[in-house]
Amino acid sequence: MTILIDDSVPPSSNSLKIKIRIFSKSVVGFVFLVSVMFCIIDYSSVYASEEQEEISIEQKRYVRCQLRESISKSGNKFTLEDNKECKKEAIYGEEILRRTEHLRSVLDGHPMESMSEALGKIDPKVAAFIVGIGKQESNWGKRSPWKSGMDCYNYWGYKTSGSRGQALGHACFGSPEEAVKTIAKRINYFVYDTGRDTPRKLLVWKCGKSCASHDPKGVARWVSTVRIYSQKVLAVPNLESEESKKRIIAINDSK
Repeated sequence: MTILIDDSVPPSSNSLKIKIRIFSKSVVGFVFLVSVMFCIIDYSSVYASEEQEEISIEQKRYVRCQLRESISKSGNKFTLEDNKECKKEAIYGEEILRRTEHLRSVLDGHPMESMSEALGKIDPKVAAFIVGIGKQESNWGKRSPWKSGMDCYNYWGYKTSGSRGQALGHACFGSPEEAVKTIAKRINYFVYDTGRDTPRKLLVWKCGKSCASHDPKGVARWVSTVRIYSQKVLAVPNLESEESKKRIIAINDSK
């Protein structure tokens, strides 16, 4: 038997419904796929801009958690409160941002300003002493050794050697980050390993074992300058925690 197919015969109502349903699902799927692609592009663009600006890991965490918080406000099931770890990162990231901006305002117009971000990520007390000593020793980089026409980033009179050797008997560093890392390690040792946690106790930086051969006025000026600017660094606006208050009080104790 031969069966002839006549295309002119309209499809049944059931087959038409099936085709409409398939088409509707395809449209919904396409819209969903496009939405996901736009979200990925938008999310990627945020992080691409971050990489271009070379911001710190802590700052990236802060931005990420702020994005999550925005998502939660738009009706998504995820909320910042539900993710305690993310909330901690956001708080810590915001603290890093505040410290960094505060350091920039303190060091504004001086070569040491380029170290603001690196200083903002380390222990606050250590960063405070680095800035205080840097003010006294070089006026935050305005009086410091250079080598081959380039800054050595040594604003503390630190000796030994850096990645670029020495200049005028002092270490010559290859970058602000290397300088901060090296000096922070040394200050951290004095403050936390040997208990030299006040400007007067840190006179070892200026005098070595004894200040007997040094001008008493110069010694007093060194202690005063380091104390004043260390306190200034710790007085970060909107970060009036009990811990920060304790740090300021400790630095004020010059005995």
